[in-house]
Amino acid sequence: DADSGKTIISSKSDAVVPIASTTKIMTALIVLTEVKDLSQKVEIQKEINGIYQNTQRLRWGDEYTVENLLYLLLLESDNQAANSLAFFVAGVKNTSVSGWQPRINVFVQMMNERAAQIGLTQTKFLDPAGLDESTSSTSLEMTALTRQALKNASFQKFVSTANRSVNNITGSKTFDLKNSNRLISEWAYPGAIGVKTGFLPNSSSSDLSAGHCLIAAAKRNNHTLIAAVYNTYGEASTSSATAAKELLDFGFENVEWH
Repeated sequence: DADSGKTIISSKSDAVVPIASTTKIMTALIVLTEVKDLSQKVEIQKEINGIYQNTQRLRWGDEYTVENLLYLLLLESDNQAANSLAFFVAGVKNTSVSGWQPRINVFVQMMNERAAQIGLTQTKFLDPAGLDESTSSTSLEMTALTRQALKNASFQKFVSTANRSVNNITGSKTFDLKNSNRLISEWAYPGAIGVKTGFLPNSSSSDLSAGHCLIAAAKRNNHTLIAAVYNTYGEASTSSATAAKELLDFGFENVEWH
């Protein structure tokens, strides 16, 4: 329950797992806290070529607004957008820090400081995109983070967007984006607010992996619920959305608010 913070139903909610691209909830929250003018320009650095990305859209030397990079980050989980935003924000926060990795390190420190402020004692961020398997948390703490993020109206606007076209500053490149959260896009779950998908393959024998994961929120009758699903690896790519839908259905059908 996003309003009270009460857990309605859970399983292994204190298990520490890699959180994959749900990391980007914190990345976006830091950006939206530090940058008030989302029309500011971000120049893409050459180092993004070393960041894994299924479909590379960003190219060295191009410029994008913070807003359009946030759409890339939150709709299609762009890892290069995550790092580009981190580099930019760290430079704004601490103008004495230069260089790619030093700035990324500053941003990651900001992420961990914010986690501590929220009270997330089992959460550890090592990168802005969630590609590092040691970036980890628990489903319980990720719902607490999401509660904080949903208090930001701009965050809600981004994650609840089903489709969006974005372009670079010159307009020479345009990308049509679709929200990877099926509850927002093709499934159109009633009351869906969205939030963030993620995936990391299981590279160890442990069952505590990220797999297909999803943090999903929905609001009905002025009540908001958050579902956190991790470790659905090995099933269909829709499995995390299916599980999140079942959790949200259970909450809306069984909780009585007074």
